[in-house]
Amino acid sequence: MSKNSYLDTSSYFRIIDNPDVNDFLRECDYLREPSDSEIEEIINEFSPINYNYAELPNNIITIDSDMYEASIRKELPYTNVGYVKVVSSLLQKNQYSAISNNHFVDPFKIAKITKEKEEIMAVLPCSNVSYKKQLSAKDSFRLALEDFFDSIKTIIGDKEYTLKETLFWLASFKDKCDEEKIVLHKCPTCGKENITLLNIKEKQLCPYCESHIFTSDCLRIYEAVQEDGVSNLAALGRLKVVLKHIYLAHILRTIKLSNKDNYLSAFENLVLIINGTLSIAGQPASLHSSIMRIIYDINKELINKKKHPLCIIGLVNNGNICTFVDMIKNKLKNSTLMCVTDDFRDKYIDFNRAASSTTFGAETYYGQDFIYKSKKGKTFVFNLPYPFPNKDNKVIFKTEKSKIEHYNNILPYAIKVIDEFDCDLSESKIVPVVLSEKYTAISLEPGATVLDLLTKMHV
Repeated sequence: MSKNSYLDTSSYFRIIDNPDVNDFLRECDYLREPSDSEIEEIINEFSPINYNYAELPNNIITIDSDMYEASIRKELPYTNVGYVKVVSSLLQKNQYSAISNNHFVDPFKIAKITKEKEEIMAVLPCSNVSYKKQLSAKDSFRLALEDFFDSIKTIIGDKEYTLKETLFWLASFKDKCDEEKIVLHKCPTCGKENITLLNIKEKQLCPYCESHIFTSDCLRIYEAVQEDGVSNLAALGRLKVVLKHIYLAHILRTIKLSNKDNYLSAFENLVLIINGTLSIAGQPASLHSSIMRIIYDINKELINKKKHPLCIIGLVNNGNICTFVDMIKNKLKNSTLMCVTDDFRDKYIDFNRAASSTTFGAETYYGQDFIYKSKKGKTFVFNLPYPFPNKDNKVIFKTEKSKIEHYNNILPYAIKVIDEFDCDLSESKIVPVVLSEKYTAISLEPGATVLDLLTKMHV
């Protein structure tokens, strides 16, 4: 240890011993483990559950995303290019079951049955980088994002389904309009509100300032772009989250349009897993209501045809609720489940936070939180889509959303997915998610170092 390191370490002790610091800490409340009496209350919130009778759909699609920001040159650490990657990977239950019953799983067989995946990569200019001669970091980011949405196409037969058109489809639910226009919150250049943008290929201009406006401006990611910042990780982070939910909508739209005669059968034989919560935060948060309505409409059709609802699961792996579950998991009984209410969350999970004036996640979530301790003794936090078209009456919604009986037609399949695909190598994760993380992580494939080299070579 160097002399300076020793001095730095010793300075910490002086801070800790400082009486003013100790006086301050004594005045602080903090998150703590529940008392024995509180544990009893918590345990009573959990119900025994057994859904072994459920027959799982065969097709399990997992959607995940990752991001990375690379410096163009080492001596210019604030000149960056960003990468956001989304992967949808397919795992078929019958193929997995055939190899998972053995004591030893052949890694080559696993690789073979999980090779079906699609991946998309957005490459975006960040701080101090101009794209196609744009005059600002914000406009460079906007144009690059628009080019990305223009470039992503799913081709089935002679039909082409673009990610850009999916944005118009989502907007039609939010703005209660047709799929041929989007009403932008405001012009990114002059700030005039309620700018209408049409679903056409030609470039479009703001009617007030005549600057370019783009379809992807509806996501408002550009608002997080810093002109002179050292990084634009905030904007990349927003895009990383919202893009996987847009891709979920894109999958639903593509299945429905490309299978007009039997799309309900396709939905019935499908499980969709999002690695993360069923929620969208920040500037694009309003899209959550469109996805909520889309899922409700699909499930209403399925139920009317005597089919079980589409199983969509958000597997939650961080946040206050996961911290809380880690504190209590050893006290819970196996094969028990709780549907988390707002009152429970305010009392035990969200420490020292003012309760929502309406309901938790009112502007961001389209799924309900559940805590489950599996038959093997592992704990999971997961979301299921709200079985309602909207949250217009938030007083009623706050109560109804956490009534477990509203989810009885989909819970058996969600629990079955968790129990059958439990992963011994990873706590609170299931096999499809572990595989999706392997495919999606930029640090592993194609490798962050490779991206650094590509950025330096081509910029």
